[in-house]
Amino acid sequence: MKKHISVFTVGACAVALTVGLVLMTLLVASGSFRYRKTKLVIQTGSASKTYDGNPLESKVWHILSGEVSKEHELTVEVKGQQTVVGTSENIAKVIVRDSAGKDVTDQYDIEMKYGTLEILRRKLTFTSESGWKVYNGTPLVVETVNLSGGHLSSGETFEAYDFADPTEPGKHLNTFRVRIMDAYGEEITDNYDVSCEPGELLVMYGQLVVTTASDSKEYDGTPLTNLRYDIKSGSINPGHRTEVTVTGSLTLAGISNNTIRFEIYDAAGTNITDLYKIDYELGLLTVTPRKLVVRTKDVVRPYYDTVIKNDWELVAGELLPGDTLEVLTMQQLSGYYDPGTYDNTVYSYTLRNQNYWDISDCYAIYCQTGVYVLTE
Repeated sequence: MKKHISVFTVGACAVALTVGLVLMTLLVASGSFRYRKTKLVIQTGSASKTYDGNPLESKVWHILSGEVSKEHELTVEVKGQQTVVGTSENIAKVIVRDSAGKDVTDQYDIEMKYGTLEILRRKLTFTSESGWKVYNGTPLVVETVNLSGGHLSSGETFEAYDFADPTEPGKHLNTFRVRIMDAYGEEITDNYDVSCEPGELLVMYGQLVVTTASDSKEYDGTPLTNLRYDIKSGSINPGHRTEVTVTGSLTLAGISNNTIRFEIYDAAGTNITDLYKIDYELGLLTVTPRKLVVRTKDVVRPYYDTVIKNDWELVAGELLPGDTLEVLTMQQLSGYYDPGTYDNTVYSYTLRNQNYWDISDCYAIYCQTGVYVLTE
């Protein structure tokens, strides 16, 4: 009896299990029942760079939360790419496969958090050249532009256009615009932060050549000046006036330019000197050294005796009031120690003015040489 009960029980369980499996299969097939999926949150990397014409990518990714079954393999193919200035999501494709290579991605609830790819504008600075002309009723146009800051990518070129074209006298900015093209001739200016620095266009009223006089004298301690000047060529426009001061001055021996301050004003009193092209031909101021003749005296003294200080005299020329002359001779220097006869040459000299400045270059010293005899 017990054996029959056990067989019945086992059979009932088998039937129940079979029915359960059939019902589960029907529920899954109908969509009424679903497996609970594993939650995954995946983050792709972010990156940025300055525009260079090449694509920006970041293949970095990582799982923020959740994990993949040990029997499964996760593949993340990051596809994001940004080439022009702007931003985009660093998108990716995610696939999960089992050990047999079957796609089981639908067993996971995958949330993607995309990083950002950003291309920034590259800074470029362009500078237009300056220029000038004398007014003649036609425009002044200078169409030379240099890339003075930053660089273009390989194959890219720039074109400058819309230049300023002033006609009237005055200072004007050499404004312009720039567009940038790629290797195929397409404009890509928006990929750059472009700065245009204008040169200066100077339309002048006229061109002058101004001269100053030359002059010379021997050093006498007073300034040498010559106030003569001349407008050698060109002329001042009607309604304009000049204020002129010859500033050249030279006191010590030497040569210097006879400089001048030459200014031009309009009827309103505005200084417009820089609206004239002025070339200067400056004269020379020359102060020549004052001539002196020094003669050393004949001296006889025992070789062991004290040197004689005043062994020279001024025999030609004269010192200016307040100027002093100091002369050091070979006899004073005791250049020889043995008895004998020697030339008493001038070893050195120094000239100073009343302010004790060294003015030796302001005198030309000529020497006449005596002798000195050292006795036993």
